[in-house]
Amino acid sequence: MQGLERFLIYYDKSDLNEYLDDNLLYKELYMAYIANKDNCYNWKHSAVDTYNEVYFQCTRAFNDPHPEDQMYERYLNDARDTLGTRYASDMIFAMVNALFTIMENKPNNVVYFLAELQARYKNDKCFFPQYAQFAQDFIAKHGQISLTFPYMPISADSLFLFSDSDWVQATHDFDEYHIRQLVNRYKTTDDKLELIKNIENAFIATTPVEVPLPFDLPF
Repeated sequence: MQGLERFLIYYDKSDLNEYLDDNLLYKELYMAYIANKDNCYNWKHSAVDTYNEVYFQCTRAFNDPHPEDQMYERYLNDARDTLGTRYASDMIFAMVNALFTIMENKPNNVVYFLAELQARYKNDKCFFPQYAQFAQDFIAKHGQISLTFPYMPISADSLFLFSDSDWVQATHDFDEYHIRQLVNRYKTTDDKLELIKNIENAFIATTPVEVPLPFDLPF
């Protein structure tokens, strides 16, 4: 199920250079990553997997109206479950903090998220202060820069990979609000219709009586 939720938010990259090419911030962040990845622990994850997790968590928080609410349960534990250890989650969010600190014109939800993140990690010694210093050094050299983290969901023609039970969970048992949230992550009408078709097929397959979705869904 985690895979489905992740694909509907952010499509992982397979090559680190997709992040680094022609991107000064990510190149300099990579140097900080090389310098700090083995602080306190032996880092066991590839650089591209690390960047995918950082960008995914930034995307979640950037698009969440209140990412600061239950941060530990909803964000830190999610990265821990993906990467296997709490220390790995700690480094991911040290890097997330750096990117959001460098972001200019932060929306309020990012400001709230940063405040909660920094309060939680104020006593961390392994990663957080090093990446916070990286952010300050970057700003001193280059200033804050424009950053955005839009949803980048899996292509709609790949949605057939997921089961009816996946869709029951992803839509919170076909709740209208959650269906709209999923549908509106796609930009084109064709992609939105493809997603709705998958959800409707799952609804029919998992409902005792074959009836249409219990509401219309204009975009």
